[in-house]
Amino acid sequence: MKFRMEHVLPANPDRAWQVIMSEEFARQSYAHSGTVREVLSEEVRNGLTFMKLRIVVEKPLPPMAAKVIGSSQLSWIQEQIIDDAKQLMSWKITIPSANKVQSSGTFRIEKLGDEARRIVEGDVSVKIPIVGKKAEQHICKQLEESYEKSAKFTQAWLRQNS
Repeated sequence: MKFRMEHVLPANPDRAWQVIMSEEFARQSYAHSGTVREVLSEEVRNGLTFMKLRIVVEKPLPPMAAKVIGSSQLSWIQEQIIDDAKQLMSWKITIPSANKVQSSGTFRIEKLGDEARRIVEGDVSVKIPIVGKKAEQHICKQLEESYEKSAKFTQAWLRQNS
């Protein structure tokens, strides 16, 4: 199941990218969206930053989703490649307890007049007969809710710290 979200940010693209990619902002943004972020590894190669993160959603999953995931709490490993020159991050999510669940996508900043537009696109796939589509819908809904909270937090942060 594919998803796409766009949010206008009250800053020029360079400032928006700089803020979003800062460690302090990331820590506070994830906490605000009800998730815990742990950096497992980080290295720079050929001008790209390769990161591996563990993300844990604090809110428990509903029973049907918990059955699919194999846990009452959603957590995943996120591998991301950050290209600062293009203001683009590619990401891939794997859920260790649910190898039939996969997600990948991109996160980028584009110029929009004097402001920036944050675009998040992704695809969630749950390869389980009968319940797969329902699980995809639930995961997409949680991702979208998280990105909405993140967008509001980012907009407020940029307004307060410009």
